[in-house]
Amino acid sequence: MPASEEQGFTLLELLFVLILISVFSIYVSARFSADPFLERDFYTEVVTGLLYAQETAMRSGCNTQFLIDTSHYELNLDSNCINGLAAAFDTPILKPFTDTPYSNHAFPSSITSITSEQVIFFPQGWACHDDGNSLSTLTIDMVGQTNRTIEIFCGTGYVREG
Repeated sequence: MPASEEQGFTLLELLFVLILISVFSIYVSARFSADPFLERDFYTEVVTGLLYAQETAMRSGCNTQFLIDTSHYELNLDSNCINGLAAAFDTPILKPFTDTPYSNHAFPSSITSITSEQVIFFPQGWACHDDGNSLSTLTIDMVGQTNRTIEIFCGTGYVREG
């Protein structure tokens, strides 16, 4: 009977393949950061907040405010709407189904800059800047790994993702 040769891989070959797979997986996981996804989610959240503020103004018959700055955004309702006094945006608009204030104080860490803006929506659906100019276009710029822009056309209230 002839001597049979053993077939298979040596321990050294198996270790080499495992090391290659580990190095490749570390490289791939570093390339797929969650930051772009978190930025896109936040951007969509801001656009949705603007549209919800507009819808709330038209539904309630009162002015609403969308306020965004470098640390947070919030939606507020004009509490003096009913009695005709000067606008006081001190009533938080609540999220549907959760009854929590429609705001966000946790921006993604990858966003390095954001345009501070105050947008007032009126019951007719149009919007304006806090200075009352309804003929301009408001722009909110978000700078991060990807730059994103939101435009609000004041004469119509149209919100366009850029």
